[in-house]
Amino acid sequence: MRLGGRALGLLAACALLVLGVAAAPAHAAFLDTIPVTETADHSLSENLNYCTGEGTGGEECPLRAAVEEAAAVASVGAEGIEVLIPEGEYNLTKATLEVGNTAAHACSGSVCPITLQGAGAGKTVIDGLGLTVIRTREKAAGVVLERMTLTGSSGGVSGGPAVVARENAGLELRESMLTKNDEGGIGVDRDAVSAIDSVFSENFAAEGGAVAVNHGTFVSVRSTFAKNRAVVGGGAIEIGTAGSAQLIDSTVTGNKVIETGFPGGAIQAQGPGTSLDVEYSTIAGNEAPVDGGIHGGEELAITGSILSGNTNGQCGGVTAATATGANIVFGPSSCAFSGPAPLGLDPLLGALADNGGPAPTLALKRGSPAVNAGGKTCAGPAPAEGALDERRIARPQGAGCDLGAFEVGSDAAVALAASPEPVTVGSSLSLTATASDPGIEPITGVSLTFMLPSHTAFVSAPAGCVVTVGANSTVACPVGTLAPGQAHATTIAVRPEQAGALVESASVSAEQADAEPSNDSVSLAGVAAAPSSPGGGGPAPGGGPGAAKGAGVATLVGRTFTLDRHGDLALRLSCPGGGGTCGERVALFAASGGLPASLAKRAALLASGRASIPAGTTAVLRLRLKRPIVHAVRSRGSLRARVLLSANPASLAVDHRYAISIKSPRAHGR
Repeated sequence: MRLGGRALGLLAACALLVLGVAAAPAHAAFLDTIPVTETADHSLSENLNYCTGEGTGGEECPLRAAVEEAAAVASVGAEGIEVLIPEGEYNLTKATLEVGNTAAHACSGSVCPITLQGAGAGKTVIDGLGLTVIRTREKAAGVVLERMTLTGSSGGVSGGPAVVARENAGLELRESMLTKNDEGGIGVDRDAVSAIDSVFSENFAAEGGAVAVNHGTFVSVRSTFAKNRAVVGGGAIEIGTAGSAQLIDSTVTGNKVIETGFPGGAIQAQGPGTSLDVEYSTIAGNEAPVDGGIHGGEELAITGSILSGNTNGQCGGVTAATATGANIVFGPSSCAFSGPAPLGLDPLLGALADNGGPAPTLALKRGSPAVNAGGKTCAGPAPAEGALDERRIARPQGAGCDLGAFEVGSDAAVALAASPEPVTVGSSLSLTATASDPGIEPITGVSLTFMLPSHTAFVSAPAGCVVTVGANSTVACPVGTLAPGQAHATTIAVRPEQAGALVESASVSAEQADAEPSNDSVSLAGVAAAPSSPGGGGPAPGGGPGAAKGAGVATLVGRTFTLDRHGDLALRLSCPGGGGTCGERVALFAASGGLPASLAKRAALLASGRASIPAGTTAVLRLRLKRPIVHAVRSRGSLRARVLLSANPASLAVDHRYAISIKSPRAHGR
């Protein structure tokens, strides 16, 4: 036996079973291995010692010789043969590689499945140089092509798709890429073919730019079809007579039909006995003169999937279309689905990008209606694997499975605490919001937003926060990036201005979609209590220099005031008669919408001062405004503000409040 000295034990792997479709054989428990040692294209006819370890040249093992050796084995005391192909570029200068073993008793009494295993897509590259790269032998056992790139096939006398699968026991493509083949990616002829964790990109054919199925089956699991082209139908996949295809957790985008009047930018089915099953897949942004998404076929079953942004129709020409669960169909469609009606909402898809996993995907943007819309059960292609998205992220991550091939794994959550509770009117209230990432992926561009409770004034916030003063004042604070399990707390301070209930709330946002939107906001019920010794002319707590016999609370005379040429504001205050004095603390705040956002944080408190006014008299209190505020008044002509009066200069308790208008001299003159 030529391979007797090289048998190696490998771990067993489960066979792929997909909803009754015949599966390609998986890796066997024990494989005889043939390690390729050089990239030159030499065959056994040039040296029978190749790959034997014996005689002249026996330690050399070119790829073609290794494949021929595997096909010629007549008796192996194992359950399969594996050809190990290291990193490198393998140019086929002679002919197509014929892969498969048909010997009746090669492996434990049956024919041998053969696996060609590379070092990774983009690392192990086999170039057909215009020929079909791999053709499976008829009546052979299964063939597995794993972790490699197949490219360079084209039309002509000996040309064809990169891979031709013919009447075999099954072909399986794993973690591989078929790209830039000018006669298509895979041609399926009376065979069962599956593509798992793979990519089909920039392939071209008359029909079926990436895959053409005729009297056979094709199953795509967690694979992406992008930028493939066809002349007259099936930019990505063409299903011919008695053919069927199944897409599970897969992405079909950017594919195109070129010829005017022809359909199926993503997938076309034509001829009797054709069927298509689409499960938790995304078909978006494909182009064709007719039905840029799916066209034709006798049977279409679709569940948990997205059809969106395909030109000239999302779906059409199907004899019987059945929705077996929730779907999104965004855009014109002539398919009359039986079952649940699809949602006609924009799924908010991102651009095709590396979002993790073996293939590029279309991420769901924040606010996508696809998030959690697929229910709590979304079974995977194999029970042992469970439900996974195209990136192999477990489903569901939130309250339900996300529609399409992408399951959102990022989550931004917020918690809120207030101190003290209850708070006294005029005292400082600290609000602490904590942003966290309870998801399984990092989140970026995280921001916390505090909604200021009614009847409170902004006091302070960390550097970088932006204060917006208005009918609903807010403080927005950047957080940045959070890793899974990480949390970040931000504290601001506000001051309640009147007694009563407080509603304290905060929210969190991030750049990514959110797996669990229900934890994006939080509210607390608080209380602002009246001060124990309110104003009204009483002495300052504990006595002292500020204490005086109270004469009552002063009142503001007038509601419109004009800045003088120095930028000062003169307020007239009147103290009622009856003896004593009005000891007043005066605070001037911006009113709703009164200031540009750039000034709001540092200028919510415009000015403050104190006055002692004898009973029965009127006094003028001159307040010096900050230069940016003076500039804002002069440039805008006027500014709305609030005046708060406290009868006790040592207390922050509010007794009277007034809405006023501050005008510039120019505006007043007009």
